Amino acid sequence: MTLPPPEWYPHPPVAAYPPSASAGPTGYPAAPRVANTSATIAFVLSLLGLVLTPVVDIAAVIVGHHALSTIRRTGEAGAGLAKAALVIGYSLIGIGVLVTAFFVAMLFGSIAQ
Repeated sequence: MTLPPPEWYPHPPVAAYPPSASAGPTGYPAAPRVANTSATIAFVLSLLGLVLTPVVDIAAVIVGHHALSTIRRTGEAGAGLAKAALVIGYSLIGIGVLVTAFFVAMLFGSIAQ
C-alpha cells in the first residue's frame, strides 16, 4: 500500500516531536524573558548595604517594592531578585536598629552610673 501524494493531505504532516512548552507560535523556542532592571538594582543595593550605610538599605527596600509592582504589572522576570533584595534590605535595617538600640542603652547605662 502506498500513500497518496502530499497534495492530497488535508493539513501539513505532523512533526516527529511536538513543540516544547516554551515554543513560540512559529515552533521555535520563545525569547527568554528580560529581568527587570529595578529588581537588579535593588539586589545590588541590598548587597552594598552590607558594607555601606543604612540609607543604602532603605533605598534597596524602596526600589525593591517598586520593582515588584512593575513586575506584577508587566510580567517581566526578576521577582526573585526583588524579593531577595527586600529580605536582605529589611534584615539589615532590623539589625541596624538593634545595634543602634544596644549602643544607646550602653551609653545611657554608663552615664547613669
